[in-house]
Amino acid sequence: MAGTFYCRHYLGRFWTAETTLLTEHQIVDRGPYGLVRHPIYTSACVMYFGTVLMFPAWWLILAAAIAIGAYVLKANLEDQFLMRRLSGYEDYRKRVKYRLLPGVW
Repeated sequence: MAGTFYCRHYLGRFWTAETTLLTEHQIVDRGPYGLVRHPIYTSACVMYFGTVLMFPAWWLILAAAIAIGAYVLKANLEDQFLMRRLSGYEDYRKRVKYRLLPGVW
């Protein structure tokens, strides 16, 4: 959970729960955003995975898998949205190649 707040701190006033662009929106490529494009989602997925390791119940494994799958889908949709609407996002994608997991995806 701390990772999500840490990443939100880097976004500052540009963080919103919904995928949207704010007035004078800028690309943030410092801190965790220099490693992956969606580090808040990475942090949330790590949290769900850790919860499953601590409490390995079948229903919790299923819930975590669904939540992680939803974050993967949301990362894809957000990338598409930002590619269409945020100037400079294509260059950012070229610099920061990974969406959620450095070296993997």
